[in-house]
Amino acid sequence: MTQSNYRPTLAIKFASMQPPEAVDSSALAGFAGNNAEVAIANNLLLYPGEPGEMLVHLENLGDRSLRWRLEIKIEGKENLHLDWCSWRQEEAEEIAGHQKVDLPLYFQIPEDYLKINLF
Repeated sequence: MTQSNYRPTLAIKFASMQPPEAVDSSALAGFAGNNAEVAIANNLLLYPGEPGEMLVHLENLGDRSLRWRLEIKIEGKENLHLDWCSWRQEEAEEIAGHQKVDLPLYFQIPEDYLKINLF
């Protein structure tokens, strides 16, 4: 009897949709395997009252289909709110082997954010 060591690999890239002069780095990549949590940081400059957008680019590097779901968790930032970020994904989705998927993330910080948090 042989055991399979199949480990699916999902390439993840984040790219700011802002003009290049507004951001220090335009993209950062990471890889996730089975049930892995991958912490990835990217510079996205946001201004209160102005919309921001980031593109999540996923690529299944394996031969088999994978199910995936995007979850965003903000830790250690008391003044940041998850409802400032939105995306459209109702339930886990499937990505076929060697398939690519793009998912836009939209950001909107309230216009009065600086007034509330600085004074």
